[in-house]
Amino acid sequence: ALEDELDEGRTALERLRADAETTEERRQALSEEREAAEEALEEAEADARAAQERFGEARVAAVEARSRCESLQQSRRQAAERLEEIEERQEERTEERADLEDTIEEAEAQQATLQDDIEDARADRVRRSDALEDARETFEEVKSAASEAENELRELRQKREDVMRRESEQSVRLAEVKTRLGDLIESTAEDFDGLHLPDVADEPADDFDEDATREEVKTLRKKLRKLGDVNPLALKEYDEEKERLDFLREQQTDLEEAEDTLLDTVTEINDEAAARFEDTFSEIQRSFADLFERLFGRGAAARLQLDEDADPLESDIEIIARPKGKRPSILSQLSGGEKALTAIALLFAIYLVKPSPFCILDEVDAPLDDANTGRFMRLLRDFTDETQFILVTHNKRTMRRADRLYGVTMQEQGVSTLVGVELDEATQLAEAA
Repeated sequence: ALEDELDEGRTALERLRADAETTEERRQALSEEREAAEEALEEAEADARAAQERFGEARVAAVEARSRCESLQQSRRQAAERLEEIEERQEERTEERADLEDTIEEAEAQQATLQDDIEDARADRVRRSDALEDARETFEEVKSAASEAENELRELRQKREDVMRRESEQSVRLAEVKTRLGDLIESTAEDFDGLHLPDVADEPADDFDEDATREEVKTLRKKLRKLGDVNPLALKEYDEEKERLDFLREQQTDLEEAEDTLLDTVTEINDEAAARFEDTFSEIQRSFADLFERLFGRGAAARLQLDEDADPLESDIEIIARPKGKRPSILSQLSGGEKALTAIALLFAIYLVKPSPFCILDEVDAPLDDANTGRFMRLLRDFTDETQFILVTHNKRTMRRADRLYGVTMQEQGVSTLVGVELDEATQLAEAA
């Protein structure tokens, strides 16, 4: 039994030794694993520190990238806007090109006939322009002559009034002289008891009594002395005043005839001016109606109206406009954009009658929306062959249609700088970039 216990003890001791060896081996393995873990931990900590540094660098890079991204987005938006503007301009040019191609096709189809018509129209326009210029010069001359005639007429009327006043005074004086002369003759006749010189014979009669005659002469002389002073020049004064009165009456007749002549001249001048005004007004009326329909669309209408009861040269001119889809209205009842387009139509209607080499327009497109700005610029293009236009504007669509832009900058106080840009060249450079 003891041996059995010893055997069991040995067996147990061997197991314990085996367990101890196993445990030692496990301890050594764990120690190695611990060392490896510590090394791994140190490496992980180093990696963490490196990762932290990389994270900080990444955050800085992210901020920079975000800033660059925002800048790129801003540039992209600007590029998109520019692209949109270029596309709009390209679209407009495409539309214009299509319109031009249609026009070219129509022109090619009717070239021979239209060329003659164009030449005739140009010649007619030159003739009308010359005629209008002559008419204006004639009108100014006639107006000046009428003014001079009116001044002369006023002077003649003043002279006639002076002549009539002097005639009236002379008539009064003549009446006074006649009255005085009549009184003198009547008084003398009464004093001489009806004695008439023709009753006295050239030779004394047979029964002539010299003494009685002498006595009668003395008596007559006494009567003459009683008459007092008598103006011996009364008859001469009467003749002079009568001659002066006849001269004034003749001068009055001449002045009245001159007045009638001047009135006829003024009437003729007014008739000629009115006729020329009506011809020019009719031409402007037709052009205004055509341009108004072109700017406002088919179905729109407008006209210029004069006061029928007033003189055409002094009458007010009223504009009656009916935009498409609206009722006829006077100019003051239209919107700001409609007023601007109507004024533009009238301005260019006048230009069709009398073209000008250049024209300055100051922000006429300010009240216009994009669509009306496009119509205005297309109309403007049709006149650029004969007229150079200078536009003061802040409208981007108008600027895009211009051939050249001029901007004024003030980099220093009180010092202005003019900057010019050729839009076609700038567009080509932008597309090349």
